[in-house]
Amino acid sequence: MVLPPTPRQWSAAGPRPAPAAGSLQDRGPGDPPKRAFKFAPGQIDPKWRNLDDVEIVVLQYWSEARLRIESIDPATSIVRFTGDTFRPANWSMGWYVETCATA
Repeated sequence: MVLPPTPRQWSAAGPRPAPAAGSLQDRGPGDPPKRAFKFAPGQIDPKWRNLDDVEIVVLQYWSEARLRIESIDPATSIVRFTGDTFRPANWSMGWYVETCATA
């Protein structure tokens, strides 16, 4: 029996790609560095309809940080999170979005 994907495994385009195939690179540190990073324009949209449910998964080499969005500044392309990462958020192998209804 094949079970349907869980909500965490879906994006607006269907099942999310494996992190190695679909991870994005940050564009630099934010402030504070363990709670924010700079993204490329268009990668994160403040108009996503379920922004409170969106998780940004930051791949920090041997671990991952699952972060909820606190705020997005489209003018500076800085995303700020509700919690900290172990290392600076831009110290990573990339990141991807989960549980986004309109990614």
